[in-house]
Amino acid sequence: MAKQENGNGRRAAKLWTCKAGHILGMIQWNGASVPQLLLFRNGVDHGADMPEEVDVLGPVIGWMPVRCDLCGEICLWDIQAKTFAWLSERLGQRRLDEFLMKIGKMSAEDFQIKYSNGDIK
Repeated sequence: MAKQENGNGRRAAKLWTCKAGHILGMIQWNGASVPQLLLFRNGVDHGADMPEEVDVLGPVIGWMPVRCDLCGEICLWDIQAKTFAWLSERLGQRRLDEFLMKIGKMSAEDFQIKYSNGDIK
């Protein structure tokens, strides 16, 4: 399936809905082509006219369960591998190593040795 683009060469935003068709937000892609959800404060009934203004809580880039306030369904906004890579590139080396230690890819002893002098951030 071809990607739809808007006039400036970026992917066009698309609606994010629950199974009942209530609009919970809009998916847009940032400059690195990473999807992020612009989460609405309240769901919008797809059958009704779209309000002129929608209160956006903010962008969701990672993983988050979202409950539709109109029907109660819980929808999962899930992190994609490309998004995870994009987020990890923005971490400092120390934070990335802390993450690796937590998931068991770096031992606590290796972490302590690497950061014992306090030079690396």
